[in-house]
Amino acid sequence: MESVACRGCDLLQRIPPLAPGARAQCGRCGQPLAVRHADPLDRPLALTVTAAIALIIANVSPLMGLTVAGRDSTTTLIGGALDDLLNPKARRRR
Repeated sequence: MESVACRGCDLLQRIPPLAPGARAQCGRCGQPLAVRHADPLDRPLALTVTAAIALIIANVSPLMGLTVAGRDSTTTLIGGALDDLLNPKARRRR
């Protein structure tokens, strides 16, 4: 069991393991102490899917473009990394 102090009245209470969807309230003032959500996978799953979509968009959209004397050149994040790996002569000397 976990001990928690109430935010409303500072009463120290032990909270038993909660069932999914259950809430624990303070015995003195009724302030909510803890909540166990019914489905704890919804939020992490939504954030993971959103991060995967953002990663795909970031890797497909152009990262940088350059126009010189009428010639255009653009590259993506993956294209820049592959160009760096496949063309070792183009790397800067360190």
